[in-house]
Amino acid sequence: PDKGLQDAYFEELREVLTRQAKEQRMNATIYDDIDDLIAHGGDYAGFISMGPAVLPPETLHRLHQALPHGVFIDINPAPGLFDSVQPDLSQTILDALDVLVSSGKRRIGYIGGTGFTMGLHEYPEDSRLTAFRNWTERLGLDAEGLIYAQGAFTVDTGRTLGEEAVNDHRDDMPDAFIVAADSIAVGVLQAFTAAGVLVPRDTSVISINNQSIAQYTSPTLTSYDIDQNELADTAITMLAEAISSRRTLHHHTFISTTLVVRDSFVPAR
Repeated sequence: PDKGLQDAYFEELREVLTRQAKEQRMNATIYDDIDDLIAHGGDYAGFISMGPAVLPPETLHRLHQALPHGVFIDINPAPGLFDSVQPDLSQTILDALDVLVSSGKRRIGYIGGTGFTMGLHEYPEDSRLTAFRNWTERLGLDAEGLIYAQGAFTVDTGRTLGEEAVNDHRDDMPDAFIVAADSIAVGVLQAFTAAGVLVPRDTSVISINNQSIAQYTSPTLTSYDIDQNELADTAITMLAEAISSRRTLHHHTFISTTLVVRDSFVPAR
């Protein structure tokens, strides 16, 4: 569990998942402790996991011994042990850069938190930031001094990083910022408003997640929608197939995202 809007995203996803599992005549029991699930592993045919918690390798191996069939949503902590389904965040970053450049934006910044590209290897960079660094270099975009990434995916982090961006670039704001998540973007917009930076007049903002709060910020937030129904449906189908076929090879699926345009950035026609 986490506080604030990031937690709300996973609560919404859990509701979608349990509803769709019921529709597929699966009996779902909710666990919030992995050791408790391992202890009761013999009661179940498989599991679906969601959330960004870091799981130690030895715990994942114990989970596999207790429940060999499982699907992780949003992260891929053990690709050799379990299946996964994730939003394609690297492609989302490239899509965001493309739509910004097509609208005449050249100086593009990034605001986000820290994170892990999991497997058995930990990285301090979130995959969105890794993709941003890669694609800005390949597209010939100068992002020097325009990357702000530290802390949790919370409103407070967004407010702090937004204030830093304004202090560094008050007289030369970037054409746009890509923000890693709506929870951070809410704080960024608060910081910009407090400093007299008007969005989208002085800089544009694109975010990711398209949570309900995006409709109520000022200005309303342009954001990439992650289809939770598709994530849940894919995970359920993947788990059912793995259980029925008893396969030992693991499947990993990426789901595309869709830009929902609001006031913080309107693409050029």
